[in-house]
Amino acid sequence: MAPVPETQRQTRFQAIQELLQRACQAHGWAAAAVVSEEGLPLAAMAGTYHAEKLAAAIAQLRRTAGQAQKQLGWSAVDEWSIAMSGGAWLVARSFSVQGQTLILAVISSGRMVYRRACAQIIRAIRQAWESR
Repeated sequence: MAPVPETQRQTRFQAIQELLQRACQAHGWAAAAVVSEEGLPLAAMAGTYHAEKLAAAIAQLRRTAGQAQKQLGWSAVDEWSIAMSGGAWLVARSFSVQGQTLILAVISSGRMVYRRACAQIIRAIRQAWESR
C-alpha cells in the first residue's frame, strides 16, 4: 500500500474525530476512540480518560482476547466488553478498512444499546477513511 500524504492523513483523522464527537453526544458515551492494533490512538473523544492510556489498554485487551480465542479454539474474536463498577461499560470492536485492522472502543456512562450505534459509526469511519 502506498504511503498516505500527511495532509490527507490529517484530514482523515479530523473527520473521524468529528464522527466520534457526534457519536458521544448522540449516544451519551463517556468516551470513544479509534485505535490501531498496536495501541496508537488515531482519534479519540476521551472525556476524563487519557487518550494514550486508553488506547494502550484497548490494544492489551485485544491481545488478551486473542489469546483466549486461541486457547479455547474459538473463531476470531471481533468484539469484547468489560463491565465496570458503577454500571459503566467498555465495549471494543475490531474492524478492517483498506487492509488495516482498527478498533472502535466506547465507554458508556451506564446502560446502553451499542450494537447498532457502533455499526453505524464503523460504517462512517470506513467512508471517511476511504474517501480521503
